[in-house]
Amino acid sequence: MRDETAFADLFADLRSLATYGGETGGGVSRTAFSKSFNEAQVWLAVRMTEAGLQVHIDAAGNLIGRYGPPGPAIICASHIDSVPHGGRFDGALGVLSGLAAFRALKTEGHSFARALEIIAFADEEGEYFSLFGSRAMLGLVHAQEVAAACGTRGIFMADAMREGGLDAAKISAARRPASDFHAYLELHIEQGPVLEERGFDLGIVENIVGIETLEVTFNGRPDHSGTTPMRKRKDAMRAAVAYCQRCYDEADKDEALRLNFDDWSMTPQALNVVAERVRFRQEIRHPDAAALTEFVVTAERIAAEAAQNSNATAQLRVLARDEPAILDASMRALLRHSAAARGVRFLDMPSGAGHDAQLFASICPTGMLFVPSIDGRSHCPEEMSSPEAIRTAVTVLCDALRALTSE
Repeated sequence: MRDETAFADLFADLRSLATYGGETGGGVSRTAFSKSFNEAQVWLAVRMTEAGLQVHIDAAGNLIGRYGPPGPAIICASHIDSVPHGGRFDGALGVLSGLAAFRALKTEGHSFARALEIIAFADEEGEYFSLFGSRAMLGLVHAQEVAAACGTRGIFMADAMREGGLDAAKISAARRPASDFHAYLELHIEQGPVLEERGFDLGIVENIVGIETLEVTFNGRPDHSGTTPMRKRKDAMRAAVAYCQRCYDEADKDEALRLNFDDWSMTPQALNVVAERVRFRQEIRHPDAAALTEFVVTAERIAAEAAQNSNATAQLRVLARDEPAILDASMRALLRHSAAARGVRFLDMPSGAGHDAQLFASICPTGMLFVPSIDGRSHCPEEMSSPEAIRTAVTVLCDALRALTSE
């Protein structure tokens, strides 16, 4: 891709999109279906239309721009919603890079034998549902689930969608048959330090981790913290702390495993009362489905032991599970060829983050490119990729889209 105008437009678009939900210090808070998200959707729809795409927003809030003949399309997608106080590149770079590549292909007079769709999926980050937009498009979300979902801001999903002109009860209208999709390609920042540390220009994703989300609850008994001996307590907090530490210890034994904890609540909220109940969420990630399941079994055992040692009880409940995905060999070969032809140093690598691509991997040939992240930072205002790295990745993306839409 040698279209300097397309690159200039891409960098200008990145700056413009960052103003929607932009914060002092360079961060972005543009959670799904928020005011800033809805405004960004309108802005992006205009940019897509100006580029020559036929644009619409589906029943799930996915923004779709299409160009080319009828029939199964090549999908180039990512997302423009962000985590709270996140960065300017996560997701946004993927959508805008697809748009830049499309502009460049049109400028060079490319004949689209197969249609191209640029898609910005709604709520990839999980304000209400992780990978919501792609789940809805593939028929993996139901209206009852949407009606019950409440976001981190305390707003029900159906109410938030209504503010954007969407009816949550009609979510099934977003579903599309697998025959609509010929192939799927996504460009994304790495969100980790591997490419930069090892001196590679580009990552070609081989597989995407599976993710299991648990709700963990420990129940004890409220007693006076000053007069109740330690040995006599039924202490939910002590059980929770012991559980988390032992999970960390187990995770340290497996280089491929990742875990995290969030959304803590404690009852009662009083420093002079022993905790009666502690509840939190736990996320477990692993590229191997069997290893993911095995760790959940281990977590159940650890919870039971931690509860027993603290005279408490434990309950683990599975909230969600996304299976690991292996990306298509032919798509990886195409991306390798495109990179090698440009003299780009690339690394075949796994993705430790979840992406919309993992859902499409079971539907159609799917590929994914990673752009190096400076210092490995992501989900923070310091999130950054260099202009040179972006140019390299978008050039490879454009070459791959040229080949895919020529079939």
